[in-house]
Amino acid sequence: MTRIDEEMAFHDRYLTVQPNIDESVWRLNGRLPGLAGRIIIDALETEADTFPKGPGRVSRAARNVDALWAISLEALYGGDGASIEDPTPVLTVFVDAAEAAATDGEAGVTVQGGPRVGEAAIEAILCDGVIEVTAHTSDGTPLRMGRRSRPIPPQLRRFVMDRDGAACTIAGCTSRYRLQVHHITRWIDGGRTDPENLTTVCWFHHQVVIHGHGFTIDPDSPPQRRRLHPPIHGPPWLEHARTNGMVISETPRAFVSTT
Repeated sequence: MTRIDEEMAFHDRYLTVQPNIDESVWRLNGRLPGLAGRIIIDALETEADTFPKGPGRVSRAARNVDALWAISLEALYGGDGASIEDPTPVLTVFVDAAEAAATDGEAGVTVQGGPRVGEAAIEAILCDGVIEVTAHTSDGTPLRMGRRSRPIPPQLRRFVMDRDGAACTIAGCTSRYRLQVHHITRWIDGGRTDPENLTTVCWFHHQVVIHGHGFTIDPDSPPQRRRLHPPIHGPPWLEHARTNGMVISETPRAFVSTT
């Protein structure tokens, strides 16, 4: 490689991050000079190799996403991720009282700004975030300006983590990476916010395995060796195909539309 080639490779470097219209999916595309590319790949693989073993077979590409996510958290908030005082997200929810009442809360509820999120993302925030709810009439007149509240108060969070030895309680995992507190019986299903229904989990098991893949914790498993149950539905790609009226070929992830 000539010096001119090196300079061109460096000069043409770029990384674009492109969300879709509601920011529910993001695409990354780029061009890296050789040394930078090797350093980034080595960093992603090193980070991914620190994660516990996940459920089933997970592609290296998917683990690279998880690694980039974790590295980004470290860049934003610093530290080695072992702190029990991670930044707390705020979930601001606006409720159209009439529409929400008529549909039992299935419509008329929106999250302020940011990406479109589903039930799993909201559950993750409700586990260890701050909730702020504002109800309004159909013409926008505020009915009630909700105060910010924490599903898990800081003092209770610290108690649970200390009780659990400040380590992940999932069977076979001893990670202390960005520990978070999780409701064993989901908060939205009426799970109480008390020590008996709370357990400490590492960031990977909480965000990737539980809220990402849909696994749940067996409430009857030992406190320091929590077992995980797979989701009752099939793999996400299969459920997506069925929901959208697709015919499944014998090869996984190969879909043929019926329309």
